[in-house]
Amino acid sequence: MPEATNNRLPDAQPPEALTGRAAKAQKWLGAGLLILGLLQLTGCGFGPDSAASQTEPENAPAAAEKVAVAVVTVARQRQSLHTELSGRVVAQRIAEVRPQVRGLVAERLFEEGASVAAGELLYRIQDDRYQALWHQARADLAIARASLASAEISRQRYQQLVGVDGISQHEYELSKAEVAKQQAEVQAREAALKSAELDLQQTQIRAPVSGVIGRAEVNQGALVSAEQTVPLARIQQLDPVYVDLVLPARQLLALKRRQLQQTDGHSLVAHQPVKLTLEDGLDYGSTGSVTFADSRADTSTGMVTLRAQFANPDGLLVPGMFVRAELTLGEQVDVVVVPQQAVNFDEQGRAFVWRVENGAAQIRLLTLLEQRPDANTRHHWLVDSGLESGDQVVTEGIMRLYPGVLVTTTEWQPTELNSLAMDDIAAGLAGSSP
Repeated sequence: MPEATNNRLPDAQPPEALTGRAAKAQKWLGAGLLILGLLQLTGCGFGPDSAASQTEPENAPAAAEKVAVAVVTVARQRQSLHTELSGRVVAQRIAEVRPQVRGLVAERLFEEGASVAAGELLYRIQDDRYQALWHQARADLAIARASLASAEISRQRYQQLVGVDGISQHEYELSKAEVAKQQAEVQAREAALKSAELDLQQTQIRAPVSGVIGRAEVNQGALVSAEQTVPLARIQQLDPVYVDLVLPARQLLALKRRQLQQTDGHSLVAHQPVKLTLEDGLDYGSTGSVTFADSRADTSTGMVTLRAQFANPDGLLVPGMFVRAELTLGEQVDVVVVPQQAVNFDEQGRAFVWRVENGAAQIRLLTLLEQRPDANTRHHWLVDSGLESGDQVVTEGIMRLYPGVLVTTTEWQPTELNSLAMDDIAAGLAGSSP
């Protein structure tokens, strides 16, 4: 039987059997294991400061601070409604100077841009041919009258003869017919003479109306005729003048729903005062009034045309000039007025403000009126719905707000600097208008 292999580990020797060097190594190994165990316990959060580190994070934020804002307390009030419209100046009357007969222009008798009176001579067409035609018509009329006189003498002679049976009744009737024929011929020749006289008069072209005449489209030596498409000149009456304005139909509808239409059945804006601002940004000075409001809206633009009349004694308003008009549309009761700087618009174009509720700022959507307030409350929006009397609206400190943030409020005091800033913004918007 073969000898069994001994796989048993050798028995551990007692410490006395270890050499001094081995005992020292074993001591250092134990110390290292102890330190490693302590480090692992500390990493697992069982150190003396572990509880505090779990309950109070190192970078925990401090308590939220209140945001200081300025607010204005709004109230409902009565306001005059104004709207700003764009428009163009239109002459009260435009008359085209046109020839009525054919011929060469012999002379131009006016200065371009001058004021002319109705009936004033402007052009003269060569009239030699028309003079000859007039003389011929006069001669033809004289011949016709002589023939009528001869026919009348024959009729009277035949009348005597037919009474004594000197001629037949038939011959007498023929003499009467000849007289009627010659009478008709005289009338025709009189008409021809009148026509020739009119043609001769129309070689002198006169101003149809009073006004300011524009540039001459034709000059001396040009051949003109009644069938030509180009007028010789144009005359415009510029005092007074009209200003054609366009009002969005939705504003007209909103105003009608507020029962601002007059009781006489006319347009609600008829006879309302209008103030003009010229292209240089200055006021025109003279106040006009609406004389006409169209009864239908333009199908392509949705606009209703208004026409206002203005005195223009100095000729400052020129046809075709672009102007902006401020139109008074009446009064509106129970409307809230909010400073423009308090109103913001979201990505969808909805108006909103920051309203203070229970010491916190909240967003409040608004419905604004398109009309402007009166001059005493300029730089404000008119609020139709969304705010009530007594609400506090944030006017300053808006950029630091978010829904629910606590705020400390102070009453807003409008300054002249704020008004000047709003004036600059309004002027910039007006300057960018077409």
